[in-house]
Amino acid sequence: MKNKEIGHIISKGGKVEDIQKVVPNFPNNPTKETFIELGYAESTAKRYIYLLSQNNSKKAPKKAESCVKVQADDNMNFVQSTRYNNILVDTCALTSARGRDIIESAKQVTFIFATLEEMDKKKKNGTKSLKENIKKYTSKMLSSPNKYMLSRFKGYSDDKYVDNILLQYMQILPKQIRPTLLTADENLATKALALELDYIFVEQNENAKLDKKLGYGIFLSKRNDELYISNKGTFKFEIHRDGNIIPCAAKVEIKVEHGDSLHVYEKKDSKTIEEHIINI
Repeated sequence: MKNKEIGHIISKGGKVEDIQKVVPNFPNNPTKETFIELGYAESTAKRYIYLLSQNNSKKAPKKAESCVKVQADDNMNFVQSTRYNNILVDTCALTSARGRDIIESAKQVTFIFATLEEMDKKKKNGTKSLKENIKKYTSKMLSSPNKYMLSRFKGYSDDKYVDNILLQYMQILPKQIRPTLLTADENLATKALALELDYIFVEQNENAKLDKKLGYGIFLSKRNDELYISNKGTFKFEIHRDGNIIPCAAKVEIKVEHGDSLHVYEKKDSKTIEEHIINI
């Protein structure tokens, strides 16, 4: 997808001009909102703005450098739409960290009445994490009515299946104002595709674990939607986050965030230190 190509170009040191060769309508002066609309989390958007400013500077790098892009949730999230501002939420999307990131960055988020009833049931028999997120977003609906829109729609006839009601709701709205369905249900996403409705599919990952070797003795793991790195090697490294530098000790597990970059320093000889960058 083009948005992944943009991240790859930036991570490799590309400038705005390089991005525009792939995405002609990419703006000359992108903002944080530009990347959020492309589907990136806010932390990643901030990181890319910072990297672009560095890439566009005329200063030559002082050290030999290699760069590798690591997408921590490549195997857990699949996005099938680039329309992120207006979202219709399926309950199961709340089980996905990526799904919640999309909700947070959207300008308008809709919950229909049928979904609210389903959420009420999940508060009784859902997982602990889902219950907590239902409570969180129920509070946001009350405190931020300008963003969180509530619809009284319950569906037609006697169909009580919430998935079908969500699709019915989308079909009755004009395309110009129709929201994008956000779901972690693969079958529902397939139905939306068949009906030519915009959707974003994010796999459920509230209990998912991720163990990935990043190289240079550094490993990435995931627990309860949080990312951690551990250094089992001998290379010195530090975390760069929003312009700040965080020194890291060896043999210690450290929490990281999407948008962080790890700078690993490999001593080649007495005069040369090679810097490797791993973007989270």
